[in-house]
Amino acid sequence: MNMRPKLTKLSSLALRELLCIGAETNVDEDDCEREDSLRQQSVNAMLSEPSPVVLADNRNRTTFDCLLDRSQPASTFNLLKDYFKKATVTWQSESRADAARVLYYAAIAAAIAYHGQVITNLANKERKDALIYLADATWMPPPLAALFREAIDTLRHNGNQSQ
Repeated sequence: MNMRPKLTKLSSLALRELLCIGAETNVDEDDCEREDSLRQQSVNAMLSEPSPVVLADNRNRTTFDCLLDRSQPASTFNLLKDYFKKATVTWQSESRADAARVLYYAAIAAAIAYHGQVITNLANKERKDALIYLADATWMPPPLAALFREAIDTLRHNGNQSQ
């Protein structure tokens, strides 16, 4: 059974990454490492940018700071989720759109981990598969991987996870 998330808008970078995992492919492992490195650089760059959600208590804060701030209300994470969801289809850069997808799921994970709130209409299985995939991604910055794992654990503990 394939446990990969149904991320229909993933770029060719992600598709090549999926190919690199298969044992019978002829994809060059160095190419996969370069793709992982590019993806990690894109995510890290976007995390260091000023947060697109500017509230009185988080002016001059980065997206990274907002995503890891447990004191932010769930509404902040919902705004971030909506912003990055729109960015996945409006940004022209493939690598930035991929990074926006990661941050879209990170906002969802933050609301789940910090507030126990599911702020998406994604099916439980699709949400679970995406969180697991991103938590285990080798290119994921460790604090975000930990956030995805915490969201998975929260869902499991609260019984909000379909099997």
